[in-house]
Amino acid sequence: MRIVFLFLFIISALNATSILEEYRKNGLQNIEKKLDIALTKEKNWNKSVFQSDTRFGYIEKYTAVLVCDKNSSTLKLYTKDANGSFTHQQTYKAFTGKNKGDKYTEGDFKTPVGIYSLVKKLSKIDSFYGPLAFVTSYPNLY
Repeated sequence: MRIVFLFLFIISALNATSILEEYRKNGLQNIEKKLDIALTKEKNWNKSVFQSDTRFGYIEKYTAVLVCDKNSSTLKLYTKDANGSFTHQQTYKAFTGKNKGDKYTEGDFKTPVGIYSLVKKLSKIDSFYGPLAFVTSYPNLY
């Protein structure tokens, strides 16, 4: 259903003949790539983010955000208030990657920079890491 809606949106928003030809020759993944590129253009986002709190990126669906500060080894919880702005609620101590610096490859023991979803909570881990840990969606599309 999602693919059908996306395809109908593309056809209505763009030149239908060229989109159909692109789909026929290269498939839906190629069209999705082109849409992703189009979504990176500033003009496409100005209206959407005009009055949004974008300190942590543009986050449409979430009402809470955890922000990890690698330098201070802290994890801060922010929640959306009635105005749609993220408000700091609490700060926690956190362990970050074993190695310092920017993360470039999976398994390098560095904490990634970016926006990730928490996909799993680990509670039965080595006590060195504390009482629990979170697995993120690293690497993601961005």
